[in-house]
Amino acid sequence: MKVLYRALTFTFFLSVLFTKLFSQDFYFNQDGGIVYLNIKIPDNWSNLNLSEANDFLIETGFSRVNMINNGDKILVAGIISTKEYTYTRLLAFKNNLVISYTDKVVFMQPCVLCFAKEAKQKLSSNPTMTDILENGYQKAIKQDEKLKNLFYKNHTESLRRDGINDQLLGDITDYGFSFSNSIRKDEYTLYRNCSLALDHPAYVFTSERTVVVNEINCYVNDFNLKEINQYDLKLMVNVFLQDCKNHNIKVGANQIFATFEKLDGQLLGLSYGINIDTKIILKIDPIKWEAASAPKRWYLLYHELGHDVLNLQHGNGGKMMFNFAEKGYSWKEFWEDKNYMFESYKRK
Repeated sequence: MKVLYRALTFTFFLSVLFTKLFSQDFYFNQDGGIVYLNIKIPDNWSNLNLSEANDFLIETGFSRVNMINNGDKILVAGIISTKEYTYTRLLAFKNNLVISYTDKVVFMQPCVLCFAKEAKQKLSSNPTMTDILENGYQKAIKQDEKLKNLFYKNHTESLRRDGINDQLLGDITDYGFSFSNSIRKDEYTLYRNCSLALDHPAYVFTSERTVVVNEINCYVNDFNLKEINQYDLKLMVNVFLQDCKNHNIKVGANQIFATFEKLDGQLLGLSYGINIDTKIILKIDPIKWEAASAPKRWYLLYHELGHDVLNLQHGNGGKMMFNFAEKGYSWKEFWEDKNYMFESYKRK
């Protein structure tokens, strides 16, 4: 009997994930100086499941973490709030699979030009104040432009760190503006936005980054793994057997016994046919299966069939045959790990 999942600590999981960041963000402190933020996002954040997303936000300093139902999506959101800025992070899930995350930094600065303009209008009838008011007004214009240019410059530098070299087109001298840019990478499409809005008597600056997982094709012959009925276990097992043949791995005729049965504890699946080359015997917990994402279902199935069909033990076949933690998986991770397992098997 093989156990699909073994419990590993979430702390270990986080230590593995903290490997790479998208670019830093920033805010203006009370003196108008630039302060850079370094709020980490895991390199393989797209593998998080709902439980991990909630724990991840809490572990990395976000508070008021909550889940929000939004149509066909579930949003997991958290906030870091100080006197000088508000940083929110939102992870979006669809069909139990994370599809994007959004980081947003919001901070405020006084609109000195607003005060100077109002003073000039109110006291315009006082000739003794004309020169003083005009001088103050011109200084306020320069200060206002300096503030906006500083935001524009640092946002542009942040875009460069994200690999976006486009110019921002628009007028930054107005009371409000909004700029949007994007770049498509191998795994993600990244959208950036910065905006300025006047909430008298202050400016509200916003810098936002949304990273969306790009869809990848997962075909085994004519079977699209994303569209196969994942409650037809026998069909899924046959797809695995076809995948073996595609990798030039010979598999004999097998009787397939794949059923949904309640399993104890945290077990998602068990296989019973290791070293029995005429039978595939697989049991899946229906409640945990229902809660799992599509790539996670395929991952657990391939893991168990790695035991059952290929007779692999834990520690053979790469990451897919690791007695791993209860965690989420992306399509990319599943695809790469199952191919590695097949190639590793052939090298035996």
